[in-house]
Amino acid sequence: HTLEERSNATASKLDQLMHRITKLNKDFEDEKAEILKYIDDRGLELTRMLNEFKEEFEKDRKERLEREAVLIKQLTDHEHEVSEKFELQIQAREARYAAVRSILEDNIKLRDKAEERFQTYFEREVHQLHNDVRTASEVREREDDE
Repeated sequence: HTLEERSNATASKLDQLMHRITKLNKDFEDEKAEILKYIDDRGLELTRMLNEFKEEFEKDRKERLEREAVLIKQLTDHEHEVSEKFELQIQAREARYAAVRSILEDNIKLRDKAEERFQTYFEREVHQLHNDVRTASEVREREDDE
């Protein structure tokens, strides 16, 4: 009678652990999918921003070259002043480009860290669940032996 109760209790605990493992696996997969979707969405947004910046940069460069030709033709006496202004404009654009690139690289590093933390957490939880199942099995074997 006591052995049957212990066996039923152990079976119940094992069922609960298996349910918990299944739920945790589903939660992990859901969270992983959310993280990957966020990373993909953020990557697409950054790519879009970078492409827009490149287009704007190219457009501004073309406009600058056109303005420069007109200014050289019309304002040769102001050539030095105009040249300095364009140089500052180029530096500002390159600084913006470098800033966007830095943001992209930072995002990649954050994504890598998030994936590493997720993997570590997942492995730790799975290890703990395996230990719990092993402990429950050992308890059941000891109870069966008694």
